[in-house]
Amino acid sequence: MIPRKLAQPAFLKNRVHSYAPMMGELTQQMLARWRPGQAVDIHFEFSSLTSAIALKTLFGLDDRYRALLYGAAAVGFLTLTATPRLLASSAGTAAWIALLAGVVMALLAVVRYARSY
Repeated sequence: MIPRKLAQPAFLKNRVHSYAPMMGELTQQMLARWRPGQAVDIHFEFSSLTSAIALKTLFGLDDRYRALLYGAAAVGFLTLTATPRLLASSAGTAAWIALLAGVVMALLAVVRYARSY
C-alpha cells in the first residue's frame, strides 16, 4: 500500500494536465529527428518516447540517453526482484524469460540510441 501512496500524487488530475506541454515538447523533438523518406522503427521510437516521458515526469530526468539507461536498469531490477516469485508461480519460467527479454530489449535500446546520436 505504501508504494501506491507514494506514486498517487503524480497521477492527480492537475498534475497530469501539467505534463501535457512537456509531453508535446518531447514528441516534437522525436519528430524533428525524422527525415522525409527515412525508414523509422516506430516501436523503438515510441518506446523511447514513452520512457522519456515517464522518466521526465516522475523523476525529472532530461537526458534521453540517461533516461533510457535508467529505464533499462529499472526493468532489470524489477526482473531480479521478481525472479523468486515468478519461478514459484504457475507462470514460472515463461514469465521470467519474458521479463528477461524485456531487460535485453531495454539495454539494446540504450546501445542503439547511443549509436544513433
